[in-house]
Amino acid sequence: MTLTCDWCGEEYQRRPTQASGSKYCSTSCQMKKRSANDEFASGEDHPNWKGGVSKIRERVLDRDDHTCQRCGCAVESENRSSQRSAEVHHLIPRAAGGPDALANLITLCLRCHKEAHSTMSKLHETNSELLQELRETACDDGDD
Repeated sequence: MTLTCDWCGEEYQRRPTQASGSKYCSTSCQMKKRSANDEFASGEDHPNWKGGVSKIRERVLDRDDHTCQRCGCAVESENRSSQRSAEVHHLIPRAAGGPDALANLITLCLRCHKEAHSTMSKLHETNSELLQELRETACDDGDD
């Protein structure tokens, strides 16, 4: 099925079963659109929210001592609108098959999380060797 990307206007293909709700040709376009509109949603505002507090999220925050692993600032779990909001980031993007495993998750503040998505959005499309190395490190330990 042929669709048109809401960000870049390019046509792209999706299977009919995947076309419903598909708006972007790539993760990169989705992240650029969200960044341009300041639409980085988390918690209840995120489209994949399933309710409740994730146990793995709390384990990641505890492991990382509630500290952003990029800039070192203390993050706030309670204030989701702050630039120091606690965000849990997938090292290997979910779009590239990254698991919800402790080894694949790190704590970032909101500012660093936005930066990570803007700089890493095409990793799975542009650097397959690095992605494979990350998979071997983060996915093979059996830790969830």
